Amino acid sequence: TADILALREENENIERRHENVLEINNDLHDEVVQLENRLKKSETIIHTQEKVIQDFKEARESIEENLREQIAAKDILIEEMEGKLKVTFVDKILFSTGSDRINDKGRRALKKIAESLQEGASHTIVVEGHTDDVPIGPGLADRFPTNWELSSARAIAVVRFLEEKAGLDPALLAASAYSYHRPLASNEKESGRSKNRRIEIVLTPLTQP
Repeated sequence: TADILALREENENIERRHENVLEINNDLHDEVVQLENRLKKSETIIHTQEKVIQDFKEARESIEENLREQIAAKDILIEEMEGKLKVTFVDKILFSTGSDRINDKGRRALKKIAESLQEGASHTIVVEGHTDDVPIGPGLADRFPTNWELSSARAIAVVRFLEEKAGLDPALLAASAYSYHRPLASNEKESGRSKNRRIEIVLTPLTQP
């Protein structure tokens, strides 16, 4: 009868609407799950960034405390730049003129640096060697033909010391050489050349904030 057909049609419409509601509910559930996952990921990133920032702050404070005498004497300079921490050693605190052998004063200073970085593995450590533009003398030319070799040998000597004597993780260490091509001051005067002869230890968080 017409009434029965109308009831069947109404029932089918109800079923279709129910299916639509279920589909919408499933879609909403998927969206909620995705939002929860993104929220968890964001919270993890924020927590990691906060830890990196805290570790970075603690590393600086520890270095400043352990090397306060050298910092006061301006043998060591600490500065932050673009999310990195740079510790600069004037060459006299680490090496004798024309040498890549770390002296006793330098060994003590590097051990104090290492003590400040022992906790955790939150930084990569790049050691950069820099020189002035004075050519290598005849007595050293066989070993260091140019300032490239000298700056490289000094950076490698510091890296090896930090690994072998100070116990830092070698996977976090790297050495770079720049010869005299990144001066801090003019090489025309000895005061400028002395600033350019340096070792820079650059700390970079493993996860940048």
